[in-house]
Amino acid sequence: MTARPLLPTQENLMPSFRQWLVSRSYSSNTIRNYLADINKYFSVIPQHSDPFDTATLTAYINTLSDLNNTKRYLASLNLFCLFALNQQIISINPIKSLRRQPTGQPGIPAVDLLLQDFSDYLNRHHKTQNTIKNYINDIHQYLDFINLNNSGRS
Repeated sequence: MTARPLLPTQENLMPSFRQWLVSRSYSSNTIRNYLADINKYFSVIPQHSDPFDTATLTAYINTLSDLNNTKRYLASLNLFCLFALNQQIISINPIKSLRRQPTGQPGIPAVDLLLQDFSDYLNRHHKTQNTIKNYINDIHQYLDFINLNNSGRS
């Protein structure tokens, strides 16, 4: 009889995730926020479920649709999955498969994910929160400009 691999749990992931964030020089406030967001995720998902399962992630993401901090929670989940990928807990980032869902289906809008990836990139390269906010605002203005110009065309 072959032993089944143990599912990753909050108890065996959170200390490693915290240390991984520290090793990447995230600020103590950022680390505290990421840990709080992932603890919230673990408090919502079924206790014995795989936290990196696409269905589990999708169900959780769909519960976030009305929250003001959805982008923050998505960023935290994405970083948590990157941690798991880096630690070889998983072999593919399940968030990427959620990104491929066509517009209009449950999941995460592609533009929001792209902007979150860009924000994460800037954060990893030690840009200030004001700089990141300004870049994201500039992109939003450009997207609004494109949509405005394309809406008049038939």
